Amino acid sequence: MAVAQGQYAHEVAEMIERCGALAASLPGGKMAVEINMSCPNIAGKPPPAYDFEGMEEYLATVFARCIAEVPAF
Repeated sequence: MAVAQGQYAHEVAEMIERCGALAASLPGGKMAVEINMSCPNIAGKPPPAYDFEGMEEYLATVFARCIAEVPAF
């Protein structure tokens, strides 16, 4: 299992893509990834989980990219 967090959705999507590439080399070929959206260390703004509209947009961006790039996402 891995944890992905970032201020920007494209950062998290890239982390998930990298985990997907790594998973292919693991026994069973799968890996779980947690998207941490409540970490308070994002400079200058509240965590994405505290802004429901922003969180929806953030996740839509991550999922749109990852569903196309990472098998079994």
